[in-house]
Amino acid sequence: MSATTAPVTLRSAILTGVATALAGILLCLAVVVLAGASPDLHALRVAARAWLVAHGSGVSAGGVDYTVLPLGGILAAVALVAVPTAVATRRDVPEPGVLLAGTAGAYGVVAALAAALAGTGGDDVSVGLVRGTFAAFVVAAIGAWAGISVHPRHRVRWWPTENAAVRAVVRAASAGAASLLLAAAVLYLVLLAVHLPRAADLWAGLAPTGTGAAGLSAVSVAAVPNLVLWTLSAMVGPGFALGADTSVDLTGVHLGAVPALPTLAALPSPGELPGWTVLLGLVPLLAGAWAGWRLQAPEGTGLSERVGLGAAAGGLAGAAVGVLVAVSGGSVGAQRLADVGPPAWTPLLVAVPVLALGGALGQALTHYRDVRAGHDDAPEDRPSRRPRLRVWDEPAGPARRDR
Repeated sequence: MSATTAPVTLRSAILTGVATALAGILLCLAVVVLAGASPDLHALRVAARAWLVAHGSGVSAGGVDYTVLPLGGILAAVALVAVPTAVATRRDVPEPGVLLAGTAGAYGVVAALAAALAGTGGDDVSVGLVRGTFAAFVVAAIGAWAGISVHPRHRVRWWPTENAAVRAVVRAASAGAASLLLAAAVLYLVLLAVHLPRAADLWAGLAPTGTGAAGLSAVSVAAVPNLVLWTLSAMVGPGFALGADTSVDLTGVHLGAVPALPTLAALPSPGELPGWTVLLGLVPLLAGAWAGWRLQAPEGTGLSERVGLGAAAGGLAGAAVGVLVAVSGGSVGAQRLADVGPPAWTPLLVAVPVLALGGALGQALTHYRDVRAGHDDAPEDRPSRRPRLRVWDEPAGPARRDR
């Protein structure tokens, strides 16, 4: 990196980080004001708290901790950073790492200032300063990475190795994890559509107005990615809980009183589920098989090595979704709601071997497909396995033919 390009890249990074952070805070402030609050310091403090909570800072109110990561808010923050970063990198960037680090650092500084402002209210509501700053830094780093990686010329620079097998495994694992997440999202949306009248009843029962309606809408939308991951946990096997002595998995639903959140209307009715629902447990295996099928092993790789690479791709996909599921739970209240969501590490321990098995099977099928395709492309190169029979009823001589 030259002395002339370094300050330009760093300056662009700092401006991007500060601008996107302030844009998020102002967006939250606009929602607070439109909900009926006066545009004063208190509204700005509430907006700063909401912005930090959307990044996963957690919040404590009245002695009760709320620690669930609102993955919908995190995705929105990632997109808010990724879009201007992608625009800024339409031209060639000499050092994309500097742009990423500078954007995330500036974003984290604004988050620290917002956390300091959020703690000046003198009430019983507080957000975590350290956790909020670190969460904002990580979110901005992911958003900057996504924005920079939109352009293929920058994407190549992120690979830590030139090993073709490692790259193939990572690409295939990404396809497998994406397919499993998509399947869980489709299942959740189908369940929500089936129980849409129940969701409408929950909304009507709460009858939110003004600030309450805006807050309920924001919480409902932010909770959708969490609920998708909880659905994925049920498909993998361990399921999830919505309070003490509750469970939701493919065998049945055992619930007590649950929060009146409209997006929770997708939950099946308590009791045993139909027997066919256990077939949903095959979806993770199929996702692993898709990862193995998509794996493009380097030329000259033997069957055993290809199967091993397929298992590695499936296992990596299982690890990725397992970590996402692990961070999707937490606390949303006191007493029985102090622990909701999937168990911390059980989905990870189940997903890795299941998807690894699927990856091995998928790559084995891919190898068989390639072998068959090679034979079909050049049939004249294959030795015939059928014996050539003579027509013995013809007289001997050059006119006698074979068949």
